[in-house]
Amino acid sequence: MIGFVYLWRDRKRRMFYLGSHFGQPDDGYICSASNRFRNAYKRRPEDFKRRIIEQIHTGDTTTLRSAEQRWLNFIKQREIGVRYYNLKLTAVGFDNQTASKAGAISAAKLSPEQLAAKMQKARAGISPKHSSNRAHKFWDKLSSEQHSARNRIPWINKSSTERSAATEKARAGLSPDHYSIIGRKGAIAANANMSIEQRSANGRKGYFAIAKLSPEQLSIRARKAAAKSSPEQHSIRVRKSWANLSPEQRSARARRLNRGLNQ
Repeated sequence: MIGFVYLWRDRKRRMFYLGSHFGQPDDGYICSASNRFRNAYKRRPEDFKRRIIEQIHTGDTTTLRSAEQRWLNFIKQREIGVRYYNLKLTAVGFDNQTASKAGAISAAKLSPEQLAAKMQKARAGISPKHSSNRAHKFWDKLSSEQHSARNRIPWINKSSTERSAATEKARAGLSPDHYSIIGRKGAIAANANMSIEQRSANGRKGYFAIAKLSPEQLSIRARKAAAKSSPEQHSIRVRKSWANLSPEQRSARARRLNRGLNQ
């Protein structure tokens, strides 16, 4: 072993200090960067306990600093000086841009299973409510273009079969009402970001797609839609559909329905 990444814990103040050392665990090293931490340790060493969180067996100081940076990237900016004795989130010899690249390169070297295990371990101490709040804050900072781009990334590399399976899996945990609400919200958000020309083009695409269906396909599609809703929901949907029609449109629809029944 040529070095290691360590985490000190101050049990009295419930604070931590994260760093790295090019040497051995038993060589008497404490820390080198934080005077606040060093002074606290000198006054009451019995309150501190060190844990080695990663051992580095090959490479040089750059390898060691990259490993330290990977762990520093898990610390939030608001925790600096409050929960951690660390005063910055960059390892020695790193700037903010290099630190971001180091975290991305380290993550890219991991397999999907290793990355998922690492993320799960990092989230283990976070409550579902806290995790949800963090996710909402992150997404609220994105523009509509960034939001759309991030949503498209997971789907670009999937086949049509994988996309269908992922959609069905997402739907499985939703009630019909919940799924309907999500669909309406998504449609409203999508329309809000479209021009009038884009909305018209989308409407025409939907109309032409339906027009290409045979009567049997239309009937199957209608039965599938009706099967996903209760009789009350279906009745409400029909009444709303008729309420938005003019008298001429109602008459035309009634005539089409009668022709279909008489065939």
